[in-house]
Amino acid sequence: MLLADAFLRQMPSSISVADRLRFEAIVTSCDVVEMAFRNLEQTLTNILEADLRNLSTRDITAMSMACWTIVDHVHVFLQFARKQAKVPGGILDAFQTDYGFVTQMRNAMDHLHANIRNAAERKGAVQPLHGSVTFSGPIRGDGTFEYIIVPLATMHRGSQLSPVIDTYAEPPASGVGNISFAAFDWQLSVTDVVVRLADALQAFNASAEHYCRQEIERIAPEHGLDPEELWDKRVKGNAYVRLQLLPRRD
Repeated sequence: MLLADAFLRQMPSSISVADRLRFEAIVTSCDVVEMAFRNLEQTLTNILEADLRNLSTRDITAMSMACWTIVDHVHVFLQFARKQAKVPGGILDAFQTDYGFVTQMRNAMDHLHANIRNAAERKGAVQPLHGSVTFSGPIRGDGTFEYIIVPLATMHRGSQLSPVIDTYAEPPASGVGNISFAAFDWQLSVTDVVVRLADALQAFNASAEHYCRQEIERIAPEHGLDPEELWDKRVKGNAYVRLQLLPRRD
């Protein structure tokens, strides 16, 4: 989502620790969403032609982890981004308006123990508690395509597999479709939220750069420093540690 040389990856070292931590939380969450989405997409691609009744617990668990990681970290982005300066053009505002409900999804899952009785009384209670995910395969040469719905359930709920149905349909874009959290009547379009999140992050990167420029121009005179010198002094790289441990000798 964010290039290696983007501003938020190489901020001036003079930015306050609090601002740096806020920006780090946003960037890391977006990176996690992107990785989870790629893993989910790859897993679904691998199982597209498989017998869905024989999916491994490992595959289902991996998809469930990816889906709910996306929900959790979109929530983190919303929490931090809404506290920052407005992004020109309303891109961030539009993202918050369209996907603010993700926080409700996350909260429902986070407080699942308190919501079980309510979930049991909903019409979606017959569906897997953690929902399901959809996936559309590429259009074949004969014009047909596969569309699958995979329950995010590792407990046996009765073996069911719908017959192959030949019907007319407008081909959706190939790729990951929706996370359907049926137990709480919510549905999230995964590909759409990832694309929109990338746009919002780019807008936020530009907004953060403008904000930090203003902050440096404000604090530099207070310390008798050159704003351009502070601006050019960037934080780069990370500290990695590798230890070679020797057996203890008494």
